[in-house]
Amino acid sequence: MRHLCIFAIGALMSAVDSLAAVPENSSALMESGDFATIEQLISSSGSKITRAEADSLREVMRRIKRDFSIPYEEGIKQIQSRFSNASRQNIENWERNNYIETKTIDGTKYMFRKSISNLDRLVPELSARKEAQQVATNFSR
Repeated sequence: MRHLCIFAIGALMSAVDSLAAVPENSSALMESGDFATIEQLISSSGSKITRAEADSLREVMRRIKRDFSIPYEEGIKQIQSRFSNASRQNIENWERNNYIETKTIDGTKYMFRKSISNLDRLVPELSARKEAQQVATNFSR
C-alpha cells in the first residue's frame, strides 16, 4: 500500500516536472495537496500548457482524490467501529508507522480508501488478534 502511494506520487511528480510551461512550484503544490491552486494555474488565460498536459494533471489530481477519499475524522469513526479497542492514540501511532496513509488535499486531511480494510493485515497486534480469533473459531467447530 505504501509503495503504491510512493509510486503514484513519483509518477505524478514526473508528470508535473515534465510540464515546462507550468510554474516551477507546481511539483511542490501537488506534493502539498494544493489542487485548487494548480487548477487555477491550469485554467489561467496566461497558462501556456497544452490541453493534453492540463488533462493529464487533472487526471492525476482526480485519481489522488479518488484514492484519498475518506475524510480523516470519518476514517477514525470507521476504524473505531471496526476495531472497538482502537483509541485515537492507536490510530495516530498507526499513521506515524505508515499503517494508515493520509494526504491533505486543499486543506482537508483524508485517509487512503483502503487503509481501514488493510489495518488488520498491516498492524501486528490486529493481525495477531484476527489470527487468534480464526484459530478459536476453527477449534470450536
